[in-house]
Amino acid sequence: MVKQYREGKVKRTSSGQSYAIYINTIPTVAGSTTLTFTDQDRNLNLTGTNTGDNNVSALITDAASGKTGINKTGTGTWKLSGENTHTGSTVVNAGTLKLGAGLKGTATAASPVTVANGAKLEAVTSGNAASVSRIKSLNTNTSGVLELHDNDLVVDYTGSTSSYTATVNQVKSGLVLLGGSGVGIASADVDAQTIPGTMLGVVDDGDVGGAITATSGYNLVNPASSVIVKYTWFGDSNLDGMVDGADYALIDTGFTSGGTLGGWVFGDYDYSGTVDGSDYALIDTGFISQNAVLPEPTTLGLLGLGAMGMPQQAT
Repeated sequence: MVKQYREGKVKRTSSGQSYAIYINTIPTVAGSTTLTFTDQDRNLNLTGTNTGDNNVSALITDAASGKTGINKTGTGTWKLSGENTHTGSTVVNAGTLKLGAGLKGTATAASPVTVANGAKLEAVTSGNAASVSRIKSLNTNTSGVLELHDNDLVVDYTGSTSSYTATVNQVKSGLVLLGGSGVGIASADVDAQTIPGTMLGVVDDGDVGGAITATSGYNLVNPASSVIVKYTWFGDSNLDGMVDGADYALIDTGFTSGGTLGGWVFGDYDYSGTVDGSDYALIDTGFISQNAVLPEPTTLGLLGLGAMGMPQQAT
């Protein structure tokens, strides 16, 4: 039996392995504290029907010898405000789970994320390092949504195979701007062009030797085994937050190689599978638009062809 939340306490269910908070009003759980369970695997269940931002501001962490998972059920909305480091599964079965400061994981692990059909995991508009999410994997099923807004995502696939192709497909499905249906990895800010010339750029950092070491001020834990999804300008091939000569050199390399060299890095900004005139128009759009203010750019220095071990074009 699930006990109701009444006075800011987390109540345990009869199973002894799962803790649940149930809401129909708008509470806040804890302050600037840490929420840690005893030394075994536990799940924190967030449930209820209230659609306000029911807030858990405490940091959710693993125990010394046990993982903490989060299980969101019910049609209501919960918001996690802390930079949570739990590495158990994060599962959104129904309703909306908002992230005020992303998911971070630890130095050795990150949370696998599943969003069920019709459910949503939403990174609240912020665009800074605190709101970058680092996860182990992402499953959005047929109609689940990860809404990034103006935030970045890092899928750290250390110890497994790259999620690059799956991630690109989720972005193509999520962005209405690309003809998608709004399910998968979405960004209302990109679709609305809140800042004109912006897009979600997807790069497998392993394909460039881990040369991208940070995104939006967040330092990657395992650059050479991470897929990065960055809110940035069309044409920002190297994800450094700007469009310049290095990016034009990269799209030229992609085009002269036959147009199929390698995704966003080499100029396929619309994820069509080829580099063509449409992509040159998009990089020009990004270049012209970048006088607007984007979230804090990556701390990576200029990443050009040399940094990726690619040959420079002959001049």
